[in-house]
Amino acid sequence: MNLSEATLQTLEFDKLRESIAIRANSTLGQAEILAMVPSSDLDTVLGRMRPVDEAIHLIAFDDPVSLTRVPDIRSALQTSRTLGTTLSVPELVQIGEVLYGARRLHDYVSKRQGKYPAIHQLTAQLEPQPELEEHFTKSLDPATELVRDSASSELRRLRRAIEQIRSSIREKVEAMAGSLADSVVQDRLVTIRNGRHVIPVRESQKGFVQGIVHDQSATGQTLFIEPMVSVEMGNKLRQLEHAEKQEVDRILKMLTERVATVHDELKQNLTILAMFDAIYAKAIYCRDLDCTMPMFNEHGTFQLMRARHPLLASRLRTEKRVSDLVPLDLALGTDDYWTLILTGPNAGGKTVALKTVGLLSLMAQSGLPIPADENSVLPILSGVFADIGDKQSIENDLSTFSSHASNLARICAETNEQSLVLLDEIGSSTDPDQGSALAMSLLGTLTEQGTRTIATTHHGALKAFAHSTDGIENGSMAFDSETLEPTFHLRLKVPGSSYAFEIARRFGVPANVIDRAIEIAGSEVGRVESLIQDL
Repeated sequence: MNLSEATLQTLEFDKLRESIAIRANSTLGQAEILAMVPSSDLDTVLGRMRPVDEAIHLIAFDDPVSLTRVPDIRSALQTSRTLGTTLSVPELVQIGEVLYGARRLHDYVSKRQGKYPAIHQLTAQLEPQPELEEHFTKSLDPATELVRDSASSELRRLRRAIEQIRSSIREKVEAMAGSLADSVVQDRLVTIRNGRHVIPVRESQKGFVQGIVHDQSATGQTLFIEPMVSVEMGNKLRQLEHAEKQEVDRILKMLTERVATVHDELKQNLTILAMFDAIYAKAIYCRDLDCTMPMFNEHGTFQLMRARHPLLASRLRTEKRVSDLVPLDLALGTDDYWTLILTGPNAGGKTVALKTVGLLSLMAQSGLPIPADENSVLPILSGVFADIGDKQSIENDLSTFSSHASNLARICAETNEQSLVLLDEIGSSTDPDQGSALAMSLLGTLTEQGTRTIATTHHGALKAFAHSTDGIENGSMAFDSETLEPTFHLRLKVPGSSYAFEIARRFGVPANVIDRAIEIAGSEVGRVESLIQDL
């Protein structure tokens, strides 16, 4: 699809991706969403959109999906294939989460494949590893990230022996500490130093306790002594602890080797889980905005019904101001016109209308249901071109008009009958007469080649041009002349007034200045504006 990075940013597609990505549970799912780009292939678009639409229904009407987080285990999987390496317990725990998630998702969708065929087509590629998962469950404790006693009978035996000897040592040392006079011990609390049970003995009384000094206090007045009665048992404990460590290492090595044997399957499962995580995040976002699947056509027809700008709708929803959102009804490519010239007052919603059409087109061709009523219609576009906003660049020595001219040159060179062109304030930032003439020529050229085009303007000449030119139609954003407030409703086939004088009066421009401006504008402008308002 012919799309520049500038167009994606202008239409805020990057912000849309970010808004969806934060709803994903995994960094891989987020990356999948942030890498989302529109496609001009209808089969690809539908293949992406159907599972999202099914996930919307799943969220609304079915049991919750018990999908845990999807950790990025790619590095651990790669490490497992290196001979002689052993994965750490945290790494193996994360692999266990992927094993668990793959099995649970596979089972969940398999039971509902008739209801969610597109999702099933994806999750059917999962390859659960129940035997390996059982080993992981038996061997690893995710909460503590330790190897369980149940990992092997030898580990269970060693840990029981360790606990028994620790208990015996503590009993002996506590008994000895209790038998010593208060003048000998600093206190009777048995502590551990260097893994050994010790008694805190006053330095001046150390001769009363036979044993090994393991530490001393900061002042040097207290020595921590392991009594000889427990030294031999302590040595035995160290041997058991060393044997325990060797057994744990053996278990971890065994698990690592088993992971390596199913490396490809686990990597495939990770990819599928990340894709589903992305689909689920898209569905959450689209459900929140009451999105629906549009109908696609090959005739370049737009028929948007109650369309909403997703970012604006999301913000107003967060602010609990949903009632402030005015939906957009727009038709293009029907009734023998495929160029629409939008007029109306400043801050009346013209630019928002442009961006809504552009962003919903990008959403749809990225495989996302759109915030519009059911049976809305969109074409499959080969490219989207947008010249919206002031792109003046001091660094590149471009004036505002030069920047617009650069964009228009690209539009002339790269568009065709399957393109959508969005032009904001066309013909502005230069001499009004020459700007209007250039706008008429460009719009005429785009119309002749069948390019779907929406342009906004304040030039009165372009309103007349639209009225008298085949393939071009007027449209306007409505304005309440009594309250002097825009209504944000789009009216097709009706040109709009800019209401410059009325708005200026509302914002406090002195009456004498406005009256003089009306005189300067002349009676012809006044008649045209009156005619537009009457229409």
